[in-house]
Formats: sequence, structure tokens, C-alpha cells
Amino acid sequence: MQEIQSRFGFSARRLHLLGGLRLALRALKSAGCGIVYIDGSFVTAEREPGDYDACWDIDGVNVEALDSVFLDFSNGRSAQKRTYFGPFFPAQMTEGAS
Repeated sequence: MQEIQSRFGFSARRLHLLGGLRLALRALKSAGCGIVYIDGSFVTAEREPGDYDACWDIDGVNVEALDSVFLDFSNGRSAQKRTYFGPFFPAQMTEGAS
């Protein structure tokens, strides 16, 4: 997390987003998730990204211990964005729109 913050935490907006990401990573880790990928405009030089995109590996995750918000895909993942400031996608889930 420190490496991510050093590289991508160069504005107040980005630091705010990183706060949500940090909470999400703790929640995923406590459910057994060992791999999360960060993507989107957050990993660019854009100064004020709207959010970050995250993809998490379901292998080893105890769904019973997982915060249910990670499985709530309704309303454009609004609950995920409200709770953790970014959307989360299970890595092994097929994207349905394309």
C-alpha cells in the first residue's frame, strides 16, 4: 500500500480515494483474498480521477466472511463506490456487456 500511495497519491483527491482503497483491501484480505489489481484513470497521470477500478481474485476467498458490498453489482456498483470510493470486479467473473 505504501508503494501505491507513493506513486499515485499526489493530490488530495487521490489520497481520499486511497483511504477507501485501503479499507477495501483490509476487508478483502480478512476474507482471504490475496490478489487485487488496480486500474483505470487512477493509475495514470490524471490529477483528479473520478475513482479507481479494482479487480480481485476469488481464489481462497471465504464468501461468508466477505463484505457483501463486493458482490453487489446493482446501480453501477454504487454501493461499492459509496463504501470504498471505487468499483470492484471479481477477476474470474465474465464481463456480461461485451
